Amino acid sequence: MAAIVSFVGKSGTGKTTLIEAAIKELKTRGFRVAVIKHAHHGFEMDKPGKDTWRFAQAGSDMVLVSSPGKVAIIEQVADEVSYDDAISRIYGNVDIILVEGFKRSSKVKVDVTGTERGNDVLKVVDFLVEQIQQGK
Repeated sequence: MAAIVSFVGKSGTGKTTLIEAAIKELKTRGFRVAVIKHAHHGFEMDKPGKDTWRFAQAGSDMVLVSSPGKVAIIEQVADEVSYDDAISRIYGNVDIILVEGFKRSSKVKVDVTGTERGNDVLKVVDFLVEQIQQGK
């Protein structure tokens, strides 16, 4: 059962940097990690003109791209995917899910204020490992 921890805070406080460092440290400790990023303003993963972009532009509801060592799914949805739906799509395949955003969720949160320093990542990772061990 994957532990789930959301990193919340204002833009520019270092959430992404802290998550990156936590991922690296968790991986060195042997954990399987997934990240969900809540994008408030949409995003574009495909490059215009590439095959996957062309398939989506042609009207495909879902495009899966697979290559050695990587797979990605791009799915057209009518409404924003909820926090619980996003979690359910990867739950069970990893030890911990780190979430950037979804501040209104009821899960465990790390409030990033921008005052953290790089060496605090070990303290954060120890907290994350504790969450994994408790199955939160």
